[in-house]
Amino acid sequence: CSDRIVIQAMVQSLKLGTQFAGICDGNTWRAFTCNRERVLCVNCKLSCLQTVSCPGKSLTFSSCQNCGQRAAAYSIIDVQYSIQPLYPLFNSPLRATSESNKLTVVANISRPGN
Repeated sequence: CSDRIVIQAMVQSLKLGTQFAGICDGNTWRAFTCNRERVLCVNCKLSCLQTVSCPGKSLTFSSCQNCGQRAAAYSIIDVQYSIQPLYPLFNSPLRATSESNKLTVVANISRPGN
């Protein structure tokens, strides 16, 4: 998932224990609680039934759940982050000129600011 708004909501849900569903990069991500344990899954149904939420039915990251079927499945999640400045950056040094009663500063910045 590359949508930072969806990621932020998902992480908040995991921290607070609230229910979450969000679509990102063509996949539906869910976070919810089953039997007092958190579940994170991709392209799954919001269900605690073993026939739906056990590994082998969808990509599920779940704590201990007693699943009766024999399904070979594993899950790996790779988390990467980068710092994105939300403020303008200077692309070049400031240029300042002065006259007798005024100062002019010219800046080349990466994006508009407030």
